[in-house]
Amino acid sequence: MSLLRSLTVFSVSFLLLLGCATKKVEHVPGFEIVYHDANNSNAQNVLKLVYFNRYSSDARFSTSDWQTIINENNTGDYFSEQAGIRSSAISKQLRTNVNLDTTRPFDQPNIISWVEVPSLAEYGSNSYRETVYENTTEYILSSLNADIESDFDSTNASASVEFGGQLCVDVQSRLHTNKIRDGEWIGSGQDVTCFINFKHELIRPVLKEDWVPAGVTIKPGKTYVIVRTRLANFEAYLYSKMLTNSYTFFPSKRTTHKRGRSITTGKSTPFMVNNDDIYLFVKPYEKLEAKIKAIDWVTGNKLP
Repeated sequence: MSLLRSLTVFSVSFLLLLGCATKKVEHVPGFEIVYHDANNSNAQNVLKLVYFNRYSSDARFSTSDWQTIINENNTGDYFSEQAGIRSSAISKQLRTNVNLDTTRPFDQPNIISWVEVPSLAEYGSNSYRETVYENTTEYILSSLNADIESDFDSTNASASVEFGGQLCVDVQSRLHTNKIRDGEWIGSGQDVTCFINFKHELIRPVLKEDWVPAGVTIKPGKTYVIVRTRLANFEAYLYSKMLTNSYTFFPSKRTTHKRGRSITTGKSTPFMVNNDDIYLFVKPYEKLEAKIKAIDWVTGNKLP
């Protein structure tokens, strides 16, 4: 009878331990639920996931500016036009009243991504970070339809990757008009390739109660983490629109140089890119966001 009781206790204990071992990890100690702050812009809410400065603030457009949008059923081109006029009230607000005090690593584009992972078990370990880096790299490169030309270790936090493919040809054709034909550089006959230089940082797990911004897809039953990727690329703006599960932050005064040309991002104001939308750092008005279509923000060969 004593032996039977011992075996029963052992069996129950084993099943309990097995249940604990296989139970899905949904919360990581030290991380609280992320809530949306209705007083801040969508851009500010996203940036605060990875940017820790309690003094950051949004600009505030006038009621009349918002009424112009509402009354004319305008989709954002009014804001875009006004932002392009340096003397306009909107342009001045964006230049002077958006307080971010961005220093490294936010002096360059930063991709903020919701990356799917197998689980949250062993979160923070070196092997876990390597898995996250690999998944993030795969997500970015697959979003760019990158045909890899170089050898690299996708589990590393940083990498410089050479790639080809149709998207690469399209990007280079836009930046170097009339210099490419049939996927090759005219004159040299060499295939057109691109580079992407990035550095990943695992920020936090995505809890099931967390606020998730519009445009980001969280699949039911799947597990995600937020990863910040610093992107050191002249072509960053063109790449960013392909990253559907990310918001890409652009600072107000970043100038890059390539082949003797200088391009300044942001029209002297920071902004966020998600898919084909530009989100400005502007306080919402009656739950409306200062959002501009990317096609209205950039025209022709000019990058912001």
